[in-house]
Amino acid sequence: MVTVALVKALLFRITGQTDIIVGSPIACRDHEDLRDQIGFYVNTLALRDRIEGEAGFEALFARVKATVTAALDHRAYPFDRLVEELGLPRDLSRTPVFEVAVVLQDGIQRGLTLNGLAVEEFHEQRSISKFSLAFEFVETEGGGLTLGLEYDSDLFDRSHIERLVGHFAELSTQAMARPDLPIAALAIVPEAERQILAGRTPGPEIADETNLISLFDAAIAAGPTRPALAIEERSYDYATLGRMVDSVARALAATGAVGPGDRVGLLLDRSEWWVVAFLATMKVGAAAVPLDPSYPRARLDYMLGDAGCAAILSQPPHIGSFGGGSVPVFDLDALAASEGGAAVSVAVTAADVAYVIYTSGSTGRPKGVLLTHRGAVNLALAHRDSLGILPRHRVLQFAPTSFDASVWEVLMALMQGACLVIVGPERIRDPREFAAYLRQQQVTVATLPPTYLAQLDPDDLAPLQLLVSAGEPPDPDQARLLAGRLCYVNAYGPTEATVCATWYQVDAERDQGPSIPIGRALPNTEVIVLDRLGALAPVGVCGEIHIGGAGLALGYLGQPELTARAFIDHPLRPGERLYRTGDLGMVRADGNIVYRGRIDAQVKIRGHRVEPGEIDYQIRRQPGVTEAVVSVRPAAAGGADLVAYVVLAAGVSLDPVRREVEAGLPSFLHPSAWVVLDALPLLPNGKVDAAALPVPTAAAPEEGEDEADLATLVARIWREVLGRDGLTPTDRFFEVGGDSIKAIQVVSRLRRHGLTVSMRDFLTDPTIAGLARRLEAEANPPLPSAAAPVGSAPAAALNQAGLSHRELEDLFGDE
Repeated sequence: MVTVALVKALLFRITGQTDIIVGSPIACRDHEDLRDQIGFYVNTLALRDRIEGEAGFEALFARVKATVTAALDHRAYPFDRLVEELGLPRDLSRTPVFEVAVVLQDGIQRGLTLNGLAVEEFHEQRSISKFSLAFEFVETEGGGLTLGLEYDSDLFDRSHIERLVGHFAELSTQAMARPDLPIAALAIVPEAERQILAGRTPGPEIADETNLISLFDAAIAAGPTRPALAIEERSYDYATLGRMVDSVARALAATGAVGPGDRVGLLLDRSEWWVVAFLATMKVGAAAVPLDPSYPRARLDYMLGDAGCAAILSQPPHIGSFGGGSVPVFDLDALAASEGGAAVSVAVTAADVAYVIYTSGSTGRPKGVLLTHRGAVNLALAHRDSLGILPRHRVLQFAPTSFDASVWEVLMALMQGACLVIVGPERIRDPREFAAYLRQQQVTVATLPPTYLAQLDPDDLAPLQLLVSAGEPPDPDQARLLAGRLCYVNAYGPTEATVCATWYQVDAERDQGPSIPIGRALPNTEVIVLDRLGALAPVGVCGEIHIGGAGLALGYLGQPELTARAFIDHPLRPGERLYRTGDLGMVRADGNIVYRGRIDAQVKIRGHRVEPGEIDYQIRRQPGVTEAVVSVRPAAAGGADLVAYVVLAAGVSLDPVRREVEAGLPSFLHPSAWVVLDALPLLPNGKVDAAALPVPTAAAPEEGEDEADLATLVARIWREVLGRDGLTPTDRFFEVGGDSIKAIQVVSRLRRHGLTVSMRDFLTDPTIAGLARRLEAEANPPLPSAAAPVGSAPAAALNQAGLSHRELEDLFGDE
C-alpha cells in the first residue's frame, strides 16, 4: 500500500492531476480447490483516489489503504466485466480505465515442488509492455524493495524513465522523512537536474542612465555617413536621420504639450516618419504609443483615452479625422519643417517607460503594456552580442507598427549602426514583389512569421544571412530546409517580456523532431517552467512558462488587478517578479525549452488531452499540403471537435492526405472534419486568423460513387443496429450507443452483403467514413507486406451476440 501511495504522489506531482487511477494485479486463489492448481488465477484491481496537494503523505497513505482494502473485498469481480459495464470507448493504443500499473512481487527464493517434480524458475524476457508504464516492486531478503520500470517505448525513452526513477527516489526520501509535509511541498527534482532547469542567462549590467536615445546617439557618432534607413528609392544616413529626430523633438517640446513621463500617440503609416516620431518621442522623455490608422475609430478612441495621451503625432490623411478633440494633434510634417528651437536635453533613465504596446485582452478591450528603456536596451545589446548584428547588416522592417515586433526590428538595426529597410504592405501582399524587394535592397536580416514564410520559395530568401521566425511555432520541415541555407533562429516571447525572451538556432541535421525548440533565455533574462504548484517542472514534464529579468514590463496601464494576476512574486527568488505567460513548455535534457501551446488552447477530446499543434505537424508534412491548421470547435452533442483546415497544391486530393494523417495518429487525434481552403485567413501580423476560419459543414466522401455507396450502406446498417437516425460520417460508434456486441452485429451484417472487415479494423477507426474507407481498401488491397501482426485484438463479451463459434471465427479471423 505504501508503494501505491508513493506512485500516486509522484503522478500527482508530475501531471498535476488530482483524480488518479492505477491498476494492480492481485492473486485470486481464495477458493480452497484452487490452491494447488496450475494456472494464472489473477485479476486486476483499478485503484482510484483523489489527491489533495495540501495533505501530507501520511493522510494520503491512509486514504490509499482504505481504497485498497475496499478493492480487495471485491477482488473476484472480473476486470473485463468492469470495462464492459463502464461502456468505455475502445482504443487499441491504451489500456482501459488506467495506464499506470503498480506491481508488487515476492522475490524471496523459497523453492517450489510439485508432487516430486523438479521445478526451475524461468524469467520471461518481454519485448512488449503491457501498460504505458508499470512500477514493479520486488521484495528482497531483509525486507527491502527493488524497483523496476517497464514502459511503452513509443511513449517514453530510456532517459525519461531514468529521470523518473530519480524523481521517485527524491520524493520517497522526503515523504518517509517528513510524512506530515504537504505533498505539494515535497521536492521531486534532484539538485543536478535543478541546474538544468534554472533558466537564467547572465548578461551585461545596464547602467541606470542608459536608454535607447543614448544608444542611437552612439550609433550616429560611430558612423554618421553609414546608411541608417531605406524605403523604396529613399535612403538616409545616420547623420541625416539624427537631424530629423532632433528637429521633431525640438518642435514637439516647444509646443509645451508634451514633457517627461507623458505618452504620445503615433497615428502613422509605416514609413521613415514613423521611425522618426518613435525616437523623437523618447528624446523628449515621453513614451510612444503606436496606433494603427486602419483600426476602427472606436478602438483608437479607447486606446487614446486609456493611455491618457498628451498629444498625437500624425500625417495627412489621418490627421483630419482626429482634429478638434481633447487631445492635441500635431502634423508631423509641420514639426519636421519647423526651424530653430532649443536643443532637447532630458534625463531619461533605464527604468522609464519607453513605449506602450496594446495587446488583445480577455475582456474584449485591448490592454496597454508598459515597456521600459531597460528592457529595450537589453534586447538591443542581445542583438549585438548574441545574434551578431553589425553595422554592415541591412535589417528588414516587416511588422505592422502597432505590433511589438516592429520595435524589435528598429532596435536590431538602429541601435547597432545597421540599416533599417522598410517594406510597404503592398509588397508584402505579393510574395513575388516581396522577394524582388529583398534582392533590390540587399536585405541580410529578416524576422518573418512562419505562416508568411510558407508562401515564399526558399530561393526568394537568397539575400538573407540571418532569418528569425517568431509569432507562432515554425514548421519543422521548413525550418530544417532553411537552416541548411542560412542562419535560422526560432524566437519566442510575449509583449510583456519586451518582444523576445528565448531564441534557438536551428540545426538542419540535429533538429529532426516534430517541433523546433524555443531555446534558452536571452542575456539578463530568466525563463523557467513551473508546475501547477509553483515548483520547477522536471525535465521532460510540461508546465507553464514564466519569464523574469531585465525585459519584464512594469505591468498593464491602469489595471493593477490584472497586473497582479499576471506578474507574480517569484516563488524561488524572494523580491523578484515573474510573468505568467499562459504558454505551456517543457525543458529538454539539454536545457532548451520546447513550446507546447497555450494553456487555454489545450482541450480534451473524448477524455484525452489534445494539443492541436501535434496534428498540424502531421498534416503539413504530407506531400501536396501547402498550409494547414487544426482548430477546436464545439461539438453538436457537447464537448469539442477537431477541425482540420488545409490548403492543397493543384491537383492534390484531400482523401489520400486524410488517410495518411489518420494512419499516423491515434484515433482520438483524428480531426472530425476537414475543410479545404484556397488560403488560410491571416491577421495583419501574419498569424492565422482563427475567428475567420469557416464553420465546417457535413459533406459526402470525396472519392467517387463507389465509396459514397459504401458509406450509405454502412450508415444504414448503423441505423438498424443502433436504432437511431441523425448519424454523421464522423460519429464514433461507441459514442452514439454502440458496444462490442453491436459492433459484431454490424460486421456480421456487412458480411451478408459480401463485405469483409475484421473487428480490429473496425475498432481502429469506428466511424461511418472510416469503415467505408476500410471496406474500399479491402476491395482494392495493396501488395502483400512482410510485416507481422502487431498483436491480438482485445477480448469482447461475446456470449450475448447470438452468433455461432464459426461466425465468430469468421468475424475475427486469426485474431
